[in-house]
Amino acid sequence: MSTRLDRLLALERQIRSGGYPSIEVLCELFEVQPRTIYQDLKELREKFGLDIRFDRDKNGYFNADPDKSLPMATITREEMMLVIIAQEMLCEYGGPSFRGLLSNALDKIKGGQKTGDTPEQLRAVIRFHVDELSQVSRRLFVDLLLACLEQRVINLSHQENEQSAPEGRAFEGYFITRTEKGWHLMGYCRTSDRAFAIPLNSIVSYTVSSEHFVERNGNYFGK
Repeated sequence: MSTRLDRLLALERQIRSGGYPSIEVLCELFEVQPRTIYQDLKELREKFGLDIRFDRDKNGYFNADPDKSLPMATITREEMMLVIIAQEMLCEYGGPSFRGLLSNALDKIKGGQKTGDTPEQLRAVIRFHVDELSQVSRRLFVDLLLACLEQRVINLSHQENEQSAPEGRAFEGYFITRTEKGWHLMGYCRTSDRAFAIPLNSIVSYTVSSEHFVERNGNYFGK
């Protein structure tokens, strides 16, 4: 196993499976010495409170309280989105050689948890270009990305420049991308009845509506 945590997780699963693995079997499985397995068992009992016992008749270990297992950290939807965003950025900047390793790491992080979206769905609403990154509010970025993903109408106010007054728009966001001029929300503006690109750093205020929309026909922005 690559780390001790990996081994502890696998050891706990092996014991919980009900096969009554012996010390010899566990040593062979994890390619470690008996002393290491004993230390791991001690940690599972004392640190994580698992009731792991030895059955002399079956010459193996079992979990006397099957309802107890190793606590798994819950990954929120927002956290998973940010991990995927970081993955896509690194792949874009570092080249495709990163993608396999990062995909494996992402699978380990996600595990069997349900975050509501697949990486493919998330990647469909964000585009990256190799360019110098600008500072954008994380809250704004994530909220708008979720709105794109869920196809919700965004009511926003944005300012073209420092001298102009803010303009209100009802917007159907399709995806977020990085252009030469910074991060933009791309989609359909109901207010002006046309495809539109709004710089994220020009947005003064916004609310995400409960109203869903169906993406309109047409090849907007080369999507």
